[in-house]
Amino acid sequence: KNLVGYLLGTIILGEAEILSIAVSADHQRCGRGTGLLAHFLAHVAAQDVKSVLLEVAADNLPALTLYHRHGFVEYGRRLSYYKRAGDNCDAIMMKRWGE
Repeated sequence: KNLVGYLLGTIILGEAEILSIAVSADHQRCGRGTGLLAHFLAHVAAQDVKSVLLEVAADNLPALTLYHRHGFVEYGRRLSYYKRAGDNCDAIMMKRWGE
């Protein structure tokens, strides 16, 4: 079997952080990212985690849509955080509170 996606996260003192989530290009837009995120959120809820944090590039619209659908809200920005050839992109810091 081939790895088609992963989610790397941490839980420290009742707070979780998603460090990285990725799905291979040929498996995107078919629910894999949603499945990974839902599984992680269920896991942290079972651990009595009260909030989940993440950071995403402001121009990553598919990821922003996914996170908004799962209850994440913007709580801050890091201006011009991602340095790119010819342009910079803000990092959006997002948070989701436990149910």
